[in-house]
Amino acid sequence: MFSGIINEIGTIQAITKRQRAWVVDVKAKRILSRLKKSGSVAVNGACLTVVKKSAGLFRVEVIRETLSKTTFRSLSVDDKVNLEAAVRPFDELGGHLVQGHIDATGSIMDIFDTGHDIILTVELPKRLMKYVADKGFIALDGVSLTGLNPDTTKFQVAIIPFTLEHTILKHKKVGDRVNIEVDMMAKYLERHLPRKK
Repeated sequence: MFSGIINEIGTIQAITKRQRAWVVDVKAKRILSRLKKSGSVAVNGACLTVVKKSAGLFRVEVIRETLSKTTFRSLSVDDKVNLEAAVRPFDELGGHLVQGHIDATGSIMDIFDTGHDIILTVELPKRLMKYVADKGFIALDGVSLTGLNPDTTKFQVAIIPFTLEHTILKHKKVGDRVNIEVDMMAKYLERHLPRKK
């Protein structure tokens, strides 16, 4: 479990494309003390297992299911990634409950600087828009954000300067894709509501 509060921006050091899984080495500093072999780490919002840890880097394996649901296929060596260690029982939950299970990728349609914050307009598959509520939780590349103005195919998020500076969202351009996890509570609620006949 994660909170969507990014601990550090890491750098992809190596990608080895194997048949069963891609092996990815990530350079990091501050987060390393929180990671252990067989523990969880969120890389751009995707929950992965640390399979190796050494001075200055950790290694994860990315299976086909994750490759199909995320932007990992487009990552290259030297790309920057958002990193978050798993939440511990005594940690402050500053964002919202994030599982690290990416629902889909979405495309950035517009970036608007209001002078106070940056507004991203993001397109999302129509099947997932029912889980996006105005002022509800949503995670983009692992960053806990508040969804705004959802319609049938897109929504917006407002990003404050601090979040922009401390995440890879500052590098995003119109047309870029981001990993999206919708609020899991909305999915659980839907499952328990009576189905329409």
